[in-house]
Amino acid sequence: MIAAIDLARSESALKQVEQLKRTLELLWEVEESEGLISSIKDSCKALSSLHAELKLAVMEARGWAALETELTAEGIAYRKELERIERIKLVGNGN
Repeated sequence: MIAAIDLARSESALKQVEQLKRTLELLWEVEESEGLISSIKDSCKALSSLHAELKLAVMEARGWAALETELTAEGIAYRKELERIERIKLVGNGN
């Protein structure tokens, strides 16, 4: 009879230990998840900063592209005007 009681207690203790083990494993997973969440938050902050920098770089690049287009158009107009003046000079010189 004592052996049966000891067995029951041992089985009960085993179940309690198994439940505690599972609880600790779940807590461990939660802790790892919280670490993962923290890592994800850090990554999001870094991506947000990178996004802002890229946005500024794109805006700057657009500005330079617009300026280049404008300068190219002015350069073409200037070159055409020089060519026109050269033709006038040639005609004026009798060539």
